Amino acid sequence: MTRERLEKLLHDIRHARIGVIGDFCLDAYWTMDSSLSETSVETGLPTRAVRLQRYSPGGAGNVANNLLAMGVTHVRAFGIVGCDPFGREMLRILGASGVDTRGIFVQENGWDTPVYIKPLQEEQEQSRIDLGNANALPADMAQILLRALSESLASLDLVIINQQLLRGIHTEELRQGLSAIASREAIPFVCDSRTFSDSYAGAIRKLSDREALRLCGERWESAEPVPRTAAARAAETLFSRWETPVFLSRGARGILVQDATGTREVPGLRILGRIDTVGAGDSATAGIAAGLAAGGDAVEAAALGNFAAGVTVQKLFTTGTATPQEIMAIGEDPDYVHNPELAADARNARYHGDSGIEIVSAPPRAGPVTHALFDNDGTISVLRQGWEAIMESVMVRSILGNAGNGADEKMLRRVQERVREYIDTTTGVQTLAQMQGLVELVREFGLVPEAEVKIAQGYKSLYDEGLLALVSPRIAMLERGELSV
Repeated sequence: MTRERLEKLLHDIRHARIGVIGDFCLDAYWTMDSSLSETSVETGLPTRAVRLQRYSPGGAGNVANNLLAMGVTHVRAFGIVGCDPFGREMLRILGASGVDTRGIFVQENGWDTPVYIKPLQEEQEQSRIDLGNANALPADMAQILLRALSESLASLDLVIINQQLLRGIHTEELRQGLSAIASREAIPFVCDSRTFSDSYAGAIRKLSDREALRLCGERWESAEPVPRTAAARAAETLFSRWETPVFLSRGARGILVQDATGTREVPGLRILGRIDTVGAGDSATAGIAAGLAAGGDAVEAAALGNFAAGVTVQKLFTTGTATPQEIMAIGEDPDYVHNPELAADARNARYHGDSGIEIVSAPPRAGPVTHALFDNDGTISVLRQGWEAIMESVMVRSILGNAGNGADEKMLRRVQERVREYIDTTTGVQTLAQMQGLVELVREFGLVPEAEVKIAQGYKSLYDEGLLALVSPRIAMLERGELSV
């Protein structure tokens, strides 16, 4: 998608009118502080002290917040909250953001507002505490929701169906009612369902590749990504079954789009820094829906969803949102990851004859090749072989700072693992860009005072010194004839 087209989509979505019906959840981030713990007089046990608490909408609430953040000015919500403090906080946050909450109803009895409580200890998320897992939606409340949605359709351009919870609002009665509405209404419905994608006839589906395989009677239990061939096969099968477009999210490997024109792919984005994938699927759903409501085609909508998710995964410990400015920053010159399956498995490689030249894509057919560009960079340079160890040493020492000699084994291991993962991820990227990432790594660990954090060029100078100490003797050996070119 060109910069001009992205700008137009972001302009046009301001006029879109989108409804969101689904599981409105609350994400609670509690920063724990053991230094504030006391011994309970009643039990004699140590208390777990919370220094800071933050709340943000999750599930359908996060979808609605993402729509508003990216510029949609009319967002109407349909859902249920409990008669409890979390429900009141949910309505307060959504209302303050600009969501029309007239379609959110308070269930007085037998319903707890769904909450994901995430204790954070030393920036590590601990075991989650969930509320609302025992909810049961009364039949009359399902009818109230369906009626409220039906009466609002004339003022909407698109409706998003969000299903987050197994025991949320999506009872069989509600699913049947929504399916009937989506099948007969002219406006598009976009369904993002963890469990019931098969239930919503007439809706455009957005789902994960693993869920798609499950719906096709297959399983992918491996921690490795689902192969593209399997994902594409599932997308084709589901499109044939549902006869509506399918958006298949593949995490870091992008989004597959399947519709009447065939299978198209929006590649994943290379994200160099630390990521937090919580809520990224909601951001992608909001971007896809907003793109469609603004008149974009399926691939443009997928690209917009991909950019939005690429922004929010970089926001740590929050269900983040993506503004038009942030989407433009990542979307005007996107750093795509091409052919990740080929890069991950050398068995898929095809070579030119008996040479070591790998054919990644078909050679041009317009005529014979007349020029070739050889980039003898650090990745393949024999002179610089071993650069990874030099970079690791520089990064570890820079992150630990003066605390380096006194760092305990646990901290040293954490830093080493983080650095090795970062170097592996960024191999092939310009060294200066890697050093810009090092600046953020130093700040992430917080062991170096802010006033002592160097700029990227300063860290690059340290790396260059170490690299030259490795390379210079090799050059000298070449000059003396001890090594051959």
